[in-house]
Amino acid sequence: PAQLDSAESRAIDFAYPSCVVTQAIEFLHLDESSGFESAKQDIYEMVRCYPKMPAVLIIDPFYKVFRHDLIKADEVKYFLDNMDLLRLDKSLISACGGVSIILVHHAKKPTLDRDGNPVSAGTSDMFGSAGLDWWADTIMRTSLEEHDETRTTVSITFTKHSRVSAGFLPREIVVRWNKDILHPRILSRRMPQFPEEEVESRGGLDLMLYE
Repeated sequence: PAQLDSAESRAIDFAYPSCVVTQAIEFLHLDESSGFESAKQDIYEMVRCYPKMPAVLIIDPFYKVFRHDLIKADEVKYFLDNMDLLRLDKSLISACGGVSIILVHHAKKPTLDRDGNPVSAGTSDMFGSAGLDWWADTIMRTSLEEHDETRTTVSITFTKHSRVSAGFLPREIVVRWNKDILHPRILSRRMPQFPEEEVESRGGLDLMLYE
């Protein structure tokens, strides 16, 4: 139907905007000077092509760009120092306001309770040196809903909020991945409230829910 085609077209435009640069790079290690300098030059080029646009670097998965030992604090610190140099680079700040960095990483092997259920350790779920937890401004933990046989319902729990965002970001978001338009739809959102935390349901199938 024409209406579906229109919605699909809008969803694709939303999910894959022309100002997003996707580049698959293998064997680039950002915990080494050569890899870091190479990535930095790519970002400079991107900023030249898209001046004054927000610059967001998404590293997915994180372990693929890390050659050394993620457990060792000094080796993780070298990587984090490189990321801070990138975020605070004066030429990038003047050109686009700076660079935001998103790391897509894996959790440790879960700890189980007496009944065999996984126990969340909050920010400590992240595999690697504790420096990663301390450095990150905001941490979100994603997990598939066990009872969804389609494996399309995902729970996103905020295990760390920055002081600036506290009270504005939700504690949990539940989304369902739409395989037709390759984008998630928000099912519910739980905001931090006192004295209790209520779940705010968001119904309907309007495209505006695909946020």
